[in-house]
Amino acid sequence: MKLTPFSDENVLGIDIGTHSIKIVETRFSGGLQEPLRAVSCEIDLSKAGGPKGKSEAYVAALKKVLATHKIRTKTAVIGIPTTAVVVDITRSPLRAARAWRGRKKR
Repeated sequence: MKLTPFSDENVLGIDIGTHSIKIVETRFSGGLQEPLRAVSCEIDLSKAGGPKGKSEAYVAALKKVLATHKIRTKTAVIGIPTTAVVVDITRSPLRAARAWRGRKKR
C-alpha cells in the first residue's frame, strides 16, 4: 500500500521511547495530513530484566495504550530507541575458513 497525501488512509506515528510510548493518529485529507488524536503511556522497565523482558514490556505497553484508546488504525510508522535494538556481532566461520585456506603450506 502506497500512502500519498491524496489517500484517505489513517496512519499512526508511533514513537517508542526509553520510558514512554507516544502515538499520533493522522489522516490525509485534501492533500494535507491532519492529526486526529495524540496519546501516550509510560513504560516501567524496572522489573523487565534482560532484552527479552524489555521487549515484552514494550509490547505490553503498546497493546495497552492501543486498547485503552480504542485505536484500530493498522498502518503505522514506528520509531524506536537505539537502546531497544539488539545487535549481535559474531565471527563468521566462512571468514576463518578463507584465512586458513590462504596460508602457505610449509
